[in-house]
Amino acid sequence: MLPAPEFLLPQLPAGTALAVGFDLESVERVRIAIERSGEAFLERVFDPGEIEECRSRGNACWQSFAARWAAKEAFAKAAGTGIGAEISFRDFIVESDGNGCPHAKLSAAGTRQMERLGASRVLLSLSHSHGFAGAFVVLAR
Repeated sequence: MLPAPEFLLPQLPAGTALAVGFDLESVERVRIAIERSGEAFLERVFDPGEIEECRSRGNACWQSFAARWAAKEAFAKAAGTGIGAEISFRDFIVESDGNGCPHAKLSAAGTRQMERLGASRVLLSLSHSHGFAGAFVVLAR
């Protein structure tokens, strides 16, 4: 068996990854949803900081919105709730650090789901290519 490449996840002791979630979104589907529904849709799904960051990317804004949408869905899957009564889109916010690396910021409801699972860390990876955006979330101790 080959050793796992170190770049896949930060070094975690065995048994610390509690749940994973993945989502893949069509950039075009997200663009159409935003263009049809406008500001009301953006404000229902995204935090003001997310909207500002995505819009600052010019033509790449649609990829950024789609990647953040995927991250919200991936978190809801990892939390075992889906988007609905327990977790809303705005309970999981993607912020970027000074190097552009994405990090999760959780609302009180998102934090409660983490505590329910015994998790204290969210590991997040975003990607986009060829009209699709994806996100992978790991909830860890």
